[in-house]
Amino acid sequence: MLKSKLRRRGIYLLPNLFTTAALFAGFYAIVQAMNGRFEHSAVSIFIAMVLDGLDGRVARLTHTQSEFGAEYDSLSDMVSFGAAPALVIYEWALKGMGKWGWIAAFIYCVCAALRLARFNTNIETVDKRFFQGLPSPAAAALIAGDYDGVVAYTHSRVVALMGGKEAMIATMKKGTASMRADGYAFLEATIGSPETPKHAGAWLTSLVPEHIVIKVPGGKLLQDSTMLGISEDNGKTWVFVDIGVVSKEQFAQIFPELEGQVTPQPKPKPVFIPDAGVHPA
Repeated sequence: MLKSKLRRRGIYLLPNLFTTAALFAGFYAIVQAMNGRFEHSAVSIFIAMVLDGLDGRVARLTHTQSEFGAEYDSLSDMVSFGAAPALVIYEWALKGMGKWGWIAAFIYCVCAALRLARFNTNIETVDKRFFQGLPSPAAAALIAGDYDGVVAYTHSRVVALMGGKEAMIATMKKGTASMRADGYAFLEATIGSPETPKHAGAWLTSLVPEHIVIKVPGGKLLQDSTMLGISEDNGKTWVFVDIGVVSKEQFAQIFPELEGQVTPQPKPKPVFIPDAGVHPA
C-alpha cells in the first residue's frame, strides 16, 4: 500500500514538474529582458509554450488531472504568456515612451489575465470543441517575436507556400530587421471574440478579428484584420490564416475545400495616430 501511495504521488508530481519548468522559462525570459538579452527571452517564451502544451497531455495520459494542477497551470501561463511578453516588449521597444510605454505593456498583461480568468470560469460550461479567444501562447509569440511560435500557429499549407518553416522564419526575421532599421516595431496584437465555429466539410472554421498596433516614426499605425481559424481535428487544435492578404483566387488555390464557404476580404487601410505634439504631414 505504501508503494502504491508513493507511486500515486509521483505520478501527480510529474505534470506539475512540466508546469514548474514552464513557469521557470517565463521567469527566465523576464530576467534576460532586464539584462538586454532579448533573443534569450524570446527562446524562453517559446520553451514555455512547448512545456505548457506538455503538462496537460502528461496529466491526461497518466490520468492525474486535478483542480490544483489546472490552477497552477493558469498561474504559470499568467507569468509566461502575460507578464513575461509584456516586460520583454517594454524593455525592447516601449521604455523610451515613458509612462505611456509601461501603460501599453500593462494593458497587454491585463488582457492576458482576463483571457485566462474567462477561460477558467467557463471551462465547465463551454463546448470543448470550440475555442474562446486566442490562446495566450499565440499572442505571446506575436509580441515577443517568437518566430517558431508564429509558425506553429500558422496553417501548414501557408508555411509550405512560403517555402517551409526555415524559409518562413528567414522571411519574418528579414522583415523584422528591415522594420527596426526604419524605426518600426510591433507594439500590440489584440484578438477579438471569434465567430461561432462552423463546419466546412471535415473541418471547423471560425473568423477571428485582430487588431495590431505598430510603432512608426512620429506615431503609431492601427491595423485591423481578420484571421481564419481552422481545426482539422474537430476543435482540439487550431491554426490560423490571415485572409486579408490573399485574393479570392489565391485563397481558392490554397484551400479548395473552403471555396464558396469563406470569402477573403481585403484589409482596411491602417489608421495613423501621431504622437503628442507631432502634426501629420
